[in-house]
Amino acid sequence: MSQCTPKLLSILIPSYRYAEGVDRILRNLSPLPDDVEVLIFDDSPESDVADVVRRHWAVSPHIVYRHNTNALGRPLGAATNWNALLDHASGQYVMLMHHDEMPVSPHFLSEICDCLNKCKAPDVLLLDLFLLDSDLSKLRRHVPVWLRSVILKHAPSYLFRRNVIGPTACLVMRREVVPRFDPELVWLIDVDFYYRLISKKLHWVTARHASVGSVQRESGSITNSISGQLKALNVSERKYLAKSHVGARMWLASPFWAPVRWSEAIAWVVFRGFTFAINRLANG
Repeated sequence: MSQCTPKLLSILIPSYRYAEGVDRILRNLSPLPDDVEVLIFDDSPESDVADVVRRHWAVSPHIVYRHNTNALGRPLGAATNWNALLDHASGQYVMLMHHDEMPVSPHFLSEICDCLNKCKAPDVLLLDLFLLDSDLSKLRRHVPVWLRSVILKHAPSYLFRRNVIGPTACLVMRREVVPRFDPELVWLIDVDFYYRLISKKLHWVTARHASVGSVQRESGSITNSISGQLKALNVSERKYLAKSHVGARMWLASPFWAPVRWSEAIAWVVFRGFTFAINRLANG
């Protein structure tokens, strides 16, 4: 169960093995202020994640841990676990942070809480995102801040072509406006979630100083676990989503728009090369 006292922010961690990642998140959040809670729902068959949480309870009592099993004694699975976390959160705002993500700005929680308190009642707070190597050094910013803002405001369907938001940890969302994740999806589950969130016409604010990192690792991630079936999964999910997201068919499955997608692919490579060169010059 979640804490009885209402919180400003609930940080939700869906876990499946990879206790190292959960430990890294908790270390970077510690100590938790009284108005922040952390909920960890664990699908792991082993006790490694539970052991990590026990070590952190002495310092951060606002951590709620649950080991998941359904009626058949099996793990809940990704989408069901994510939705369960949303249903059990008590915070006014929620953030879903996976075990291969982590806070990277030095005053992460205070920056988020200050922004939530000072901004004019934002519905969604968009955090900056950096890609990290295995040593947790910054490789590069995921997408320039200005580009994310332009796409989210003027062309949200483009998310189905390029996920310029990044992982779910980049969003701090008012709990009552948050949709639920579609359990029929695996590969495009987060982008579908973002698109439905944007369609609500909410008040978005960009947090300039709060940032998260995404650790680029080869094993243990969802992408790695489905790598063998990724192409077929991508095709089937795009066809599935095209039925409900008619306005996004340009970037989903419509053959009519294939030349546009080919042209975009070339433009994206040029853009990435240009930004890489600029960053190299800026960093000496």
